[in-house]
Amino acid sequence: MDMYRAFLAILISFVILIGYQYFFIGPIQQEQTENATEQPATQQTQQSAEQPQISAAPAQPQASAPVQPVVQQPAVADQRAAREMTIDTDFYTVKLSEKGGVVTSFTLKNYRETKDEGAPGVNLVQTDANQGYPLSFTWSGIVDHNTLYTFDADEAVFDEAAGSATVTMRATSSAGLEVIRTYIFKNDDYLIDHQVTVANKSGQVLQGSAGLHQKTLPCGGLNKASNWLFRGPALYSEEGGLQDTKLKEFEDGPLTV
Repeated sequence: MDMYRAFLAILISFVILIGYQYFFIGPIQQEQTENATEQPATQQTQQSAEQPQISAAPAQPQASAPVQPVVQQPAVADQRAAREMTIDTDFYTVKLSEKGGVVTSFTLKNYRETKDEGAPGVNLVQTDANQGYPLSFTWSGIVDHNTLYTFDADEAVFDEAAGSATVTMRATSSAGLEVIRTYIFKNDDYLIDHQVTVANKSGQVLQGSAGLHQKTLPCGGLNKASNWLFRGPALYSEEGGLQDTKLKEFEDGPLTV
């Protein structure tokens, strides 16, 4: 009897085990397989749905950059060739160049290089382009010596009533600074009137200072007669009056007034 009950218990346990594997374990594995197959598609769909939200996220406001000081840029070099204008008076012949607005030649008519009647007149400009010509203008680092100007007219015309001719040239730097230079030549006088007008058209504050440069070289050598004569540049201004500068004062280098 005991053996029958034990055998029956084993048989019932075996039936229960087979039934559990058939009814419970099989559906669970199938469900896990189906979930594993559908998961990539579900994740991809979810990521695609969330992607616009990420790209559409509002950008964070950027901190305002500190205000930078205005960088003074020099005038942009023009590629065209500079023109020259010749002004002829009763006393001299002068040449002006658009490059730098300088005097490239100043030849006297009543004073010659030698006693020979056929000798050329004395040219007061003894420098070349490398050394620099007289009356070049600068304005800090914005307008330099080689700024290319443009003549308002093709030639200088003398007014018979006034006995003078006016030559005007203009240039505008890349920073928006306009420079207008005006020369007035008189037919019966050696003096030349020169005016420089600087106009700021950039819309911002530009700081700097103007400079008018006289480039000259001493003419001839020193001799005994030179002891009785003054040799060197002279400047007359309303503030300082007449200022003579002897040549020996240039031994240490250029002087700035």
